[in-house]
Amino acid sequence: MERVKVSVLDGIAYEDPETNSNMNVQILSKKLITPSSPTPSHFRNHKVSWLSMFQSPLIYLPNIFYYPSSTGGDNIERRGELETELRNRLAPIPHQPADGPIVLVQFNMFDCGAVAIGVCIKHRAADATSVFAFINAWATAARLGVDKVEIQKRFVFNGAAISKLKAVASANIHGSHQPTRVEVVTALMWKALTMVARAKHGRLRPSLLVHSFNLRGKIGMPVPDNSFGNFTNPALARFTADDDENKVELDHFVDRVHDGIRKRVEFTME
Repeated sequence: MERVKVSVLDGIAYEDPETNSNMNVQILSKKLITPSSPTPSHFRNHKVSWLSMFQSPLIYLPNIFYYPSSTGGDNIERRGELETELRNRLAPIPHQPADGPIVLVQFNMFDCGAVAIGVCIKHRAADATSVFAFINAWATAARLGVDKVEIQKRFVFNGAAISKLKAVASANIHGSHQPTRVEVVTALMWKALTMVARAKHGRLRPSLLVHSFNLRGKIGMPVPDNSFGNFTNPALARFTADDDENKVELDHFVDRVHDGIRKRVEFTME
C-alpha cells in the first residue's frame, strides 16, 4: 500500500436564511496537502494484513471534532497551524491512489466562530485504534504553542458506576475470568435493549450482538503501540429467548459477551 497523502477541504457553514434552521456548507477552497520531507526508504511501502484486505477500499472511518468559539484565537491561524503540522506527519507518495485519497480532512468555520474538523481515513489503511493514534499524534504536534482546547460536551460512563457493575457481575460470574469494563458496559446496554424489546412486544426476543474488538494484547504476537492498520475482529454473541428465559441478569450478558470475544480470539490465533 502506498503511503498517506491527504486531501483537505476548507469550508464555511452558515444558516439558511429561508428556513432559519438548516446548516449548509459552502466550499471555499480545496487543496492537496503534501508532506514537508521525503519518504525514508524503509517507509516507502506499507504492507496490509489479511484483516485489512477484507475491508472495502471505498469505506472510510469518519470523525468530527467540535471546538466552541469561546476558546479564542483566529480560525485562519488555526487552520494554518493544523496544515503545517499535518505536513510534518505525512510521508509523500508519487501520485494519487486510483481509488481515492487515504485521508480526507475538512475544516469548517461557523459564523459564530466555532470550528468543526472532519477527518476520514480509509478503513483498509486503519482501524479505530490506528485512526485515533494518527489523530492524537497530529493533535499533539498542533498543540505545541497553542492553548489546549477542551471539548465541552461528551457522554461519559462514570468510573465509579462501572466499578460497581464489575463487582456485581464478578460476584455472579460463571467462570474464573474477571469481566473488563468494556464487557460490563456492553452487557449493560445489551440487557437494557433486551428489556426494552420485552416491554414493547410483551415477550423476550432473540438478539445477536456483533462486537468489534481490538486484538492488540489478546494474542501471542507482539504488536507495537503505534502500529497502523486493521487489527480488529468482530465477536458474535447470541441471546436465544426460548433457551434463556430466566437468564437475563447482568452477569449472564457479561458471560455471553466474554465468550464471544474468547471464541473469536481463539479462532484468529488458529
